[in-house]
Amino acid sequence: VTDYTRRLALASADAGIDVLCFYDDAGMQTGMQISPNMWRRFIKPGWRAILNSVRTHAPQARAFLHSCGNIREIVPDIVELGFDILHPLQPECMDFAEVYREFGRHITLCATISSQRVFPFGSAGEVREEVRRLKTVCGADRRCILCPSNKIQPETPWANVVAFAEQARTDR
Repeated sequence: VTDYTRRLALASADAGIDVLCFYDDAGMQTGMQISPNMWRRFIKPGWRAILNSVRTHAPQARAFLHSCGNIREIVPDIVELGFDILHPLQPECMDFAEVYREFGRHITLCATISSQRVFPFGSAGEVREEVRRLKTVCGADRRCILCPSNKIQPETPWANVVAFAEQARTDR
């Protein structure tokens, strides 16, 4: 898997892809799927090999990691590996403000609106308030990406999608 992913990443970089997107869910909402120590022993070395190859071969490429769930215990490892972007900081199980304060200067974090609660079941006003809250956390440096925590679900009211887009554009 590591070799295949490495070859695919290098071919993508050669094709001119600016941001290499990797999807590797390590968490559940209640914690890691495997212990952080097992992740460090069995998963992290593969990521290190992949990212070292990418950095050597295509230093201009950026590495985006999607990993759902409560992965708080391995965020320092993700930063150490050299990922440029981490998505999502799932609001149901991780505190964006806390993670941003500790790691926001080292990695671009996705400030996410809940695709499980706020987007589908909140009001447009609640969506706007959540966008304002996240923008306040990011502050003047704006080193974050505002986005849904996952895909926008079919039952999401269109007014909430519009509210998100409009509020995200304000105060830029």
